[in-house]
Amino acid sequence: MSDPQVRRALHALYARAAGDLDRFQVLVAGWFDNAMERVSGAYKRRQLLISLLLSLLLAILFNIDSINLFRTLWQQPQLAAHIGGAPGALDAETLRQLWALPIGWESFPPVLDAAFALQAAGWLITASTTLFGAPFWFDLLQRAVQLRGTGARPQETPVALAASPAPAMVSSTVAVVRATPTEA
Repeated sequence: MSDPQVRRALHALYARAAGDLDRFQVLVAGWFDNAMERVSGAYKRRQLLISLLLSLLLAILFNIDSINLFRTLWQQPQLAAHIGGAPGALDAETLRQLWALPIGWESFPPVLDAAFALQAAGWLITASTTLFGAPFWFDLLQRAVQLRGTGARPQETPVALAASPAPAMVSSTVAVVRATPTEA
């Protein structure tokens, strides 16, 4: 073995195993798992820092201020309602309103005042929300849709299907179909 640190660690583990090969194998596996946990933790911390800095850079570059966006959507609920729509369902007027969202720079460089401090806080919020990652937001969206769809379970009613044309087969089949309420 060419690495002296690894050689010393393995010699120490072999000495602790007292010549028992099974015990030595368990000790080496534990040593390896412990080292991989430390490396994994260091990688995750570094990746989190890089992700935060990159998302902060993009939030500043494109001036995506979450506080200002929230304020605009709060004051214009019709615009907020259209955001949830599918892209194919958006008409030209809605797209024009979406282009009016406060994203991007109107004047540069910004004036360093209280409004700029609020804008910087909005950038930090935008950057920090990206750290949760896609699985978090996907699960949150699924829960929101699931909560929206909760209510009384529809009653099940039997529905007769079309008769089979072959005489040797069963003449009709009954299936249970969940009845869905129609919207008026």
